[in-house]
Amino acid sequence: MGRSISINNLSDERLMNLAGKGSKDAFSIIYERYYNKMLNFFFRMLNSNEEKSRDFAHDLFLKLIEKPQMFDQSKRLRPWLYTIASNMCKNEYRSQEVRKNSNTEIAYTTDILIDESQYDTIDKVELKKRLKFELNNLDEINRNIFILRFYEELNIKEISNIIDCPEGTVKSKIFYTLKKLSVKLEDYNPLKN
Repeated sequence: MGRSISINNLSDERLMNLAGKGSKDAFSIIYERYYNKMLNFFFRMLNSNEEKSRDFAHDLFLKLIEKPQMFDQSKRLRPWLYTIASNMCKNEYRSQEVRKNSNTEIAYTTDILIDESQYDTIDKVELKKRLKFELNNLDEINRNIFILRFYEELNIKEISNIIDCPEGTVKSKIFYTLKKLSVKLEDYNPLKN
């Protein structure tokens, strides 16, 4: 590959600093670390539209190449990327009304909502369909928070910064979203008699 071993071990923030100074190797490492994560995020947020998700991921990294100085060196790169990605999705929702006009559903799994040991006692296919439906019906902000927390595994503080609202609000929205989903999916609870 030709890269020095030391550059591979640099923090994301240091790599962005080097990329801003023209280091193609530094940008390549950032791309390798985050392209699939960003693609998956877009895929979940854009109703499983693979082509659009690839375009958005491409556009995100194009922004990084063209304007690396946009990155605030005092911040962490990972939440900053999700902030940009989240804003791109918000703009798409506004301009195309994706949620109202889409007949496709989000490709979610049920892993975070039920204990895997209970899978054999429920109809997994039906549960997945129902979960997809319910997640598609969440409003934009709750859907975004849910995806960032449970699929992208960001912490509350990072999500708070990404969506620009207080941590307490994020916690509250997660709590009420999970409560709402648990009620909607109560028929699939393997512990229910």
